[in-house]
Amino acid sequence: MLELPEARTAIISSGYYKEKITNEIKNVIATSNIKKVKVYGGKNYWTDLDGFFKLREDYPDMKGKSRNQFTYFREINNKPDILDRIKKSKNQEIKDLEKNVENDLNFLNFYKQIASLVGSSIDNAELKIFKEDVGNWHAKILIVLDDTNTPLAGIIGSSNLTIPAYGEMYSYFNYESDVMIFNKKFEDLFENIRCGINLNQELQHQEFNFLEMPIATKIDESVDPISEIDRLTKLVDMLEQKSDMLSV
Repeated sequence: MLELPEARTAIISSGYYKEKITNEIKNVIATSNIKKVKVYGGKNYWTDLDGFFKLREDYPDMKGKSRNQFTYFREINNKPDILDRIKKSKNQEIKDLEKNVENDLNFLNFYKQIASLVGSSIDNAELKIFKEDVGNWHAKILIVLDDTNTPLAGIIGSSNLTIPAYGEMYSYFNYESDVMIFNKKFEDLFENIRCGINLNQELQHQEFNFLEMPIATKIDESVDPISEIDRLTKLVDMLEQKSDMLSV
């Protein structure tokens, strides 16, 4: 999707960032026609602001700053030793933050890797953090837009068909599934799209099933008259309204 010839802007949002995936996305963007990237994040369900700001009691250089997630992300970005500080704490509630903060550092690193392309492959990169009134954010989104800022295609997840959703109690029920919406002119291009999941050792221990072929269906405009492009446009507008820029 990032490689669509008409794509000029990419909107990316996720809750999880692994180094391998970060490098793969960076390389694809570097060789595509994408010129602007917006990375949205923050308000992840694991981000524990209450626990994190208790760390200030041990470090004078962290005191006196406002208590919100924008300060939180600036703090973990500006303190290279933040994980060491957490490990050294005698407060177990603070020590338990280690994995959470590490995940959020991976999010910041993803943005920095994309931003490193500015001046070479892309013209601009923005880091957007969700506002306090948004609630926890767990969605995964990729949307590409053309040079008029009109959405071309988008993937929205995690729309998991999971055990809790159906009240099932046995293993290997979960199906990871996402929704892909695209302009009708790309129908032939995406007709035979296949799942790109590789069941490597990292995933084999998890209780998930993966469908190789997606379930494809057209929007019934007689029931729901909102077009594909209008749906994606509403999502792009929502992301913009619910977030603020963060400089790191």
